[in-house]
Amino acid sequence: YKTSTISLPKRVKIGHQVVPINLVDRIEIDGGTHYVGSHQYGVGINIKTGSPSKAYEAETLLHELFHALYQDSHLGQTPGVEEHHELIVSQFGTRFAALLKDNPKLIKYLQGALK
Repeated sequence: YKTSTISLPKRVKIGHQVVPINLVDRIEIDGGTHYVGSHQYGVGINIKTGSPSKAYEAETLLHELFHALYQDSHLGQTPGVEEHHELIVSQFGTRFAALLKDNPKLIKYLQGALK
């Protein structure tokens, strides 16, 4: 994809934590290496280099941010919710990305309104 002047943020604040965001060459989880992103609570978010597009990289980041928000909110402690963790995160990440893409004025509004 075209080189863009837009780059991943180095960190985000989620609740009381500052969460580092790292670009890495490889992500391994439970012996598997097919992952493009990961989040480890209290450690940070990793995004694999070489995404096919900035949009894909952004969707991966949103997915991992939703993991971080999920863990920060302690939703996994709610009976019956943890077994659906990955489905919840995947569905919200994809739909939130579409919401932002389809409503470009939304971010500006929210940034102004939430100051």
